[in-house]
Amino acid sequence: ETFRNIDKLFETRTIKRGEQVYPLPYSDSMLTSVTYTPDAEHVYTIGDFMARNKVAGLLIIKDGKIVLERYGLGSNEHSKWVGFSTTKSVVSTLIGIAIQDGKITSVNDQVVDYLPQLTGTAYDGVRIIDLLQMSSGVAWNEDYLDPNSDILAIFGCILNKESGGILNYMAGLERVTAPGTQYVYKTGETHVEAEVLKSVLQGETISDYFSRKIWANMGMEADANWLLESKNGTEFGGGLISMTLRDYGRFGLFMLNNGRINGTAILPPD
Repeated sequence: ETFRNIDKLFETRTIKRGEQVYPLPYSDSMLTSVTYTPDAEHVYTIGDFMARNKVAGLLIIKDGKIVLERYGLGSNEHSKWVGFSTTKSVVSTLIGIAIQDGKITSVNDQVVDYLPQLTGTAYDGVRIIDLLQMSSGVAWNEDYLDPNSDILAIFGCILNKESGGILNYMAGLERVTAPGTQYVYKTGETHVEAEVLKSVLQGETISDYFSRKIWANMGMEADANWLLESKNGTEFGGGLISMTLRDYGRFGLFMLNNGRINGTAILPPD
């Protein structure tokens, strides 16, 4: 129930759909009976797969048509399911769009050029590409079972609805390796990307930019919503966009089409 109702539990911002809907017709050759045998003994169906793995939705699109669509755990085609860290791919995509739009010069730009409040911190000398590749060299603990971890600290900022709290927390971290030399998975790092993005949008919210460039433009069928760090605050770059399963599929088709919508390149060619 929580994963379908993030907007009822936390501060969120709507990502608005447009007037037109990108068609996702059903295929004439639907996958109605798929089985798999992982151990050469037991035969499992799609229903078994979804039940055993607690899957809320399963969508397969081939050649632009739906060949399989199933729902579980009380979800249906109208349910908006929270995307957790797939949101990170949305943020990095929006960074690419901002480069295409000339709002960001290059992934090799210094982070402090966009976030001067990080000057003198561990992020001084870190490039945008280092954030994208999670190789800033800044210390980070992503252990969700450790009550003293960095990841739980920034979730604490969200629970306390601290405006600017996450960036302030990130500014207090220490550098442990040189930027660009070591990959460490860091949810907080993608939020710094979101703050870079926010700094170049001249007052437009990240959600509205996402809507204008992709969501409404691509023809998503439903509004989505994005968790905020505080009331009327910044979108949490580390995760938690909620959308319908079919719109997850449409976003996948956008990427499959090399970031082009109706023949227009929304992303840089590289």
